[in-house]
Amino acid sequence: MTNSYNMALEVQEQLHQLQLQDTAIEGEAAVAGGSVESTVLTSASGRPVNPRRIPMPIAVAPMVDVTTSHFLKLCQIISPNFTLYTEMIHCNALVYNPKDLFNFFGEPWEGKVVQLGGSELEPMAKAALLVQENGYKELNLN
Repeated sequence: MTNSYNMALEVQEQLHQLQLQDTAIEGEAAVAGGSVESTVLTSASGRPVNPRRIPMPIAVAPMVDVTTSHFLKLCQIISPNFTLYTEMIHCNALVYNPKDLFNFFGEPWEGKVVQLGGSELEPMAKAALLVQENGYKELNLN
């Protein structure tokens, strides 16, 4: 729980820093007599970047003992546009304990990707069906 809490604090601090940067950019544009839209920022590759938007989708990768269902819910609250990967669960854990599905992954929502691990076709297929039948839309197989 401490790791999730520390990670949430780091995410909150980073979002705060982005807000401060936006405020500074707006201030610079006002002093220069322009607007934020007329201020052109570029990324390291030279592409223009809108300071109010992150130009690419964000995915939160799975991290052992960090990306718990509670942490993923916090990330969803911060931004519903994140793609969130659950911790990987072995397919046999689901096949032999199907009632624990929500304990493993939490509630399903758009943008949550369930990760299943395994090496045998039949248990992987059964686990994938369980995941699909319980409302999860995306699956990542390892």
